[in-house]
Amino acid sequence: MYAQTLVYGLFVARYNDSTPETFSRNEARGLVPKTNPFLLSFFDHIVGPTFDERLARAVDELCEVFRVSDVRRLVQRHIYGFKGKNNRDPIIHFYEDFLEAYDSDLRRAMGAYYTPLPVVRYMVRQVDSLLKSEFAIRKGLADASKIRYRIDDGQTRRYKDHLTGRRRTMRGQEIDLHRVQILDPAVGTATFLNEIIEFIYAGFKTGQQGRWPQYADDHLIPRLNGFEYMMAPYTIAHLKLGMTLEESGVEALKRRLRVFLTNSLEEGIRHQPDLFS
Repeated sequence: MYAQTLVYGLFVARYNDSTPETFSRNEARGLVPKTNPFLLSFFDHIVGPTFDERLARAVDELCEVFRVSDVRRLVQRHIYGFKGKNNRDPIIHFYEDFLEAYDSDLRRAMGAYYTPLPVVRYMVRQVDSLLKSEFAIRKGLADASKIRYRIDDGQTRRYKDHLTGRRRTMRGQEIDLHRVQILDPAVGTATFLNEIIEFIYAGFKTGQQGRWPQYADDHLIPRLNGFEYMMAPYTIAHLKLGMTLEESGVEALKRRLRVFLTNSLEEGIRHQPDLFS
């Protein structure tokens, strides 16, 4: 995991590098997107004074390899050269092919296999259709309405009842939460979340494109959630979603992407008042 974090983290940093002639682990720290706090804290570690000098030499050698690699051009060439031909997202090569060569037994044990895009697109359209037909949510996956939701955080508070005006005691606290929440419990490289972004964005292209960046930041990113167990797809998922949002016109996100490195089959540990903590 440590090795994968280093290599894929440097890959993401290099993708965001606008000065191709220079690249170092110190520069990489400033190039990691703020949407990925895990990588930020990891790079704080590798540029810190306590970083093992033996590892530092290996990381600096990796940086030399990336310094002569035009990562952004490589990724863009793959996307625009191949995606339309076979409906297979080329970003998956950075994960699925890697894992097959790196640890094929782990790939089989974890079930790390790519879901074809036609299947993903069908499922996304069907969920959107069911939200409209079965739940009377007119805008389907694009719905931005919120509900009042009470979470039990173990604390007791006094509230003012908005109907009677009286003070009352309640365990937990109430928050405003988007009504339509989306969770992929085995997010991989975020194929489903990415397709949902593209599906909703398509509805904004006809006369509402100017509203898209604000909508994406306020009403889409907060309700896209993904859990991933392995480091490589977790990192690539952040890169992939960031690329899609950037290409759609969302230049600077104000909040982190809600893709978490965790095991969906374990009990959660409450640490903040949030539905998907």
